[in-house]
Amino acid sequence: MKIRYQAVVLVIVLLASLVLVLRGSVPQKNATEIDGTSYLESIDSNSLGSLLWSNNLTGQTSWQMSSDNGTYGHLTFSNNSLNLTAFFASASQEQAVSIYSRSLNVSINNNPIALSTVEVSKGIHYGIRFSGVEPGNIPFNAWYESSPLQHRLGQGTNENLTANLPLDSYLASGQFPPQNSTITTIKLYLEATPGQTGSFTLILSHITIQASQQEPYVEGSTSNGLLIHLNNRFAEAHSSNQSLFQVYVGYRISGTADLQYRLYLSDGLFTQAEGYIYHQKAVVDYEISVLYPWLVHDFPLVYSEANDSYISVVALQGSISYFSLDTLHFDYLSQSITESANVDQNSAQDLFAYYIVFLFITPVTMSLLFERVFRNEQETTGPP
Repeated sequence: MKIRYQAVVLVIVLLASLVLVLRGSVPQKNATEIDGTSYLESIDSNSLGSLLWSNNLTGQTSWQMSSDNGTYGHLTFSNNSLNLTAFFASASQEQAVSIYSRSLNVSINNNPIALSTVEVSKGIHYGIRFSGVEPGNIPFNAWYESSPLQHRLGQGTNENLTANLPLDSYLASGQFPPQNSTITTIKLYLEATPGQTGSFTLILSHITIQASQQEPYVEGSTSNGLLIHLNNRFAEAHSSNQSLFQVYVGYRISGTADLQYRLYLSDGLFTQAEGYIYHQKAVVDYEISVLYPWLVHDFPLVYSEANDSYISVVALQGSISYFSLDTLHFDYLSQSITESANVDQNSAQDLFAYYIVFLFITPVTMSLLFERVFRNEQETTGPP
């Protein structure tokens, strides 16, 4: 029986060796992991400043209504709220009823942020748009078609909207408005899709424009976003032939009960990676966020125009009152990683065969060998 045991052990050793040999034969990618905490330079806080413009929504002297042919709109004011009711008859094209005010005179120099609260009927689309003039009375738009503030679907409940007016101007035209440009007009609209009929409402209960400011972060201060700047040595920490794969960020964060936020990795005005939406936790304040290049689909509301790399922590709702960075890791690979990549069929077949053999066939074979040896031993020695 000793010979049989030796044979079984030999088979196990051979199979284990094959696992190691085949594992080593799988093509490996050159990878680099960077500890970002070694390159931290500063943390800035972005917060709202002085009030630049507001409307008490008590009268329609500064508001006007516009509607497409075949539509009907009615504008009223009550309880410090603007109420727009629109009726859409069936049509083969999109229709809209809008309200607008040209009472604004807000300088773009103050980095204005527009804040509004609206309630819109379910099933109808709506949006909010700002525009202005550059020096020389040249018009410009502070909105763009693919913005999340355009063609939104009404939820039948209060929604808080935030518009970064300089940023939206940049995304609309590819450049920031020159100094001394002015925001002059605000417009809200209800929009029906082809064939949609019925009566729908938009209630505007709050609208203000405030200045925004960036200053060094002070623990305990309230902000709507943070910028974690990396120094110049960070750009030299990985090979230019490598591409970003993922970023791990570990931190403690707290804020208002309704806090929702997202993390971004940016280089100046270029967004390199984006994370998921996170919520304020009720018990534990520690969080780990993962940022991926293939998740990038929008531009952070809090950003830096400087030519440096930074992580931005952007409050999408609520505000941040405490933040402490614990971990910051960057993973780079020698090839670009995409969410959906082409797979070499020969390599895929080899890997499939590899997993089938060593995840299923090998364990079953070893079990059968052990069972056969022990059964033969019992048959030879007999019961005790």
